[in-house]
Parts: sequence; C-alpha cells; structure tokens
Amino acid sequence: MHTDDRGKPELDALVAGRMSLGEGALHTCDVQMRFSPNDPLVVRLSASRMDPLEGGLHCGLCVVSRDLLRAGLDRPTGIGKVHVMPLVLPDRPLQLAVLIRGQGQEFKVVLDHQAVVLYLKRTAAIVPFGKETAAIDIDREIDELLGDDD
Repeated sequence: MHTDDRGKPELDALVAGRMSLGEGALHTCDVQMRFSPNDPLVVRLSASRMDPLEGGLHCGLCVVSRDLLRAGLDRPTGIGKVHVMPLVLPDRPLQLAVLIRGQGQEFKVVLDHQAVVLYLKRTAAIVPFGKETAAIDIDREIDELLGDDD
C-alpha cells in the first residue's frame, strides 16, 4: 500500500494470472490490481507479458466496477461489454475470468479467485462497499477538471 498525491492510501497487488488479447490462447502473465479511494467505484487491472516468440510486450488494461468484481465471484455477471465470472477448470483452484469486449477487440484476464476475494476485502477496509460516494470529494474533482487551483 502507498499513498496518492492527496495522501490517501492506494492499494496495489501483483498476482499471477493468464491473459489473452483477441481470440488467442491464454498465456501466463503478471496482473496488477490497483484501487484508489479517489476513484472507489472501480479497480484497475493491468496485465502484461513478454512474448519470446513474437518479441515485444503484450499489455492489457481495463477498469472494472468493484461491485461487478464482487458479484462475479459467485456467479456470471456483466454490464454491457464487461463480464466477470467464476471459472472452474480441471486440476486448478477456482479462478475468476474478466472479459472486456469493444471496438472489435477482446481482452480476457484470468485470476486466482481467492486472490481477488482477499484483495476486495482489503479495498473494503479502505472504503467500505456502499460508502463509495461518501469517499469522493465532488467539489475537488470538479475543481481539478476545471483547472481551479484555489
């Protein structure tokens, strides 16, 4: 955990996962999960992996509703182009799949279910579920958007 530019704690976690861009196969990768009380409604997921055959770095970034992640732990759920679901695979612990579709692209990341459960519990210690809007300083957000430095 570290603090942002406003002194509020941000919660980062790096977990092993698997990702695919497009219709390709899932490949092992590192996934960073980031939660900020300045934007408490969402969790940012950033996945990256080096491809030794093709060369280069493959990256995917998505912003997912924290409530959607929590609901997806127990059952398939989705809003528009974002879907989250538990994933049971033979000889593997329970997984959580996050699928984002849009503009002809597809990004899928698969995480350890228990890692996401623990991460969401830690985010709730910073901003409890249901209290997200109380954590947002709307006036400050508007001032930042408008460039007011007062």
